[in-house]
Amino acid sequence: MKMLTKFLSFFILILTLLSCTKDQGKNPSIQFINALDYISSNEAMEPGQAFKIGVNTFKAETHVSLKTFKVTKSINNGEAEEVFSKRLRNTEKDDYNYLLQGNVGSTSGQTEKYTFTVTNRYGTTNQVSLTLSIL
Repeated sequence: MKMLTKFLSFFILILTLLSCTKDQGKNPSIQFINALDYISSNEAMEPGQAFKIGVNTFKAETHVSLKTFKVTKSINNGEAEEVFSKRLRNTEKDDYNYLLQGNVGSTSGQTEKYTFTVTNRYGTTNQVSLTLSIL
């Protein structure tokens, strides 16, 4: 009887341990860089005007590193196309800065939405976006 009790106790312990899932923790942090000559919110722009958008990402917890960073662009709320994608390595896994430079299109009334997404090693994501409207 003692053997059966020990076996059942051990079996319940194993089931309890196997049923636990890893805590995915907090979302990684991402924010626009708010600096002179940088765009950090929705903006109306002249056709063909140059722009700079800076983004800073960093891990929210010391033990959960960043894994990937990507940028997508959508015109007039259409399907998003990937502009940039990077698997983060070495020191980039703690924090990563990205600068997007370009010129808006030349079609008056068009909108360009840029979405910046960071993913941590558990697959948890966070993103920021802004829309540039062409006058």
